[in-house]
Amino acid sequence: MSGFKAQSILKEKKVLSLAWQSQMDSATEQWYRMCYSSSGTMMCEFLKPGCLSAHPQRKSGEQLDDFYLRILNTKFGDSTDTAAQLAMHRYLGVNTRFSTSGSRETLEFYLNAGFPVMTGQLHHGFWKQPNPTKSHWTICVGWTPENDSFVFHDPAGTMDVSGGGYLDNNGKYRKYPWDEWSHRWMADNSGYFVNGTGWCVTPVVDKTTGKYVPL
Repeated sequence: MSGFKAQSILKEKKVLSLAWQSQMDSATEQWYRMCYSSSGTMMCEFLKPGCLSAHPQRKSGEQLDDFYLRILNTKFGDSTDTAAQLAMHRYLGVNTRFSTSGSRETLEFYLNAGFPVMTGQLHHGFWKQPNPTKSHWTICVGWTPENDSFVFHDPAGTMDVSGGGYLDNNGKYRKYPWDEWSHRWMADNSGYFVNGTGWCVTPVVDKTTGKYVPL
């Protein structure tokens, strides 16, 4: 998202409170490829509480991200399809947009305004030149001055930000240092860092007021 001044907005630790979803415990056979849907579940329930948890079509005991994925696949398309994801958000009454121009200023603006940001990054290979063929979605929920780290609900677990891959399945409030993680988020087709090219899904907000614009 463009239009923000290149300056630090966050001055102290800020972490939003929202429920984590794990793709690893899915009852479906798509657990290994549903990070986009698990992240979308977290975003939608945050912006419109109950849109999934209280939905009349949700089966008794059905996990929220499994329910999300079932409706997505039935009505809109594949979990990896951004157009299908945004259509699913609208179906749930949630107003979001997709961008390929995310930057640090983008994250700081939304977090400062009280909103999480879904981020698409390269999660395999060494951080300086990650594997451009392997991508993964998470949701950024905060920032801490500790190692200048952004905080994530990662549906796959704890990312090895330096070396790539995953260390465990617990992805609640994981701290990923900006210096390394930013190279995973803002990378070109060869895996080289290009500032201002981060893939993200954000709430639609009024830039002047910082208020969410509902559908």
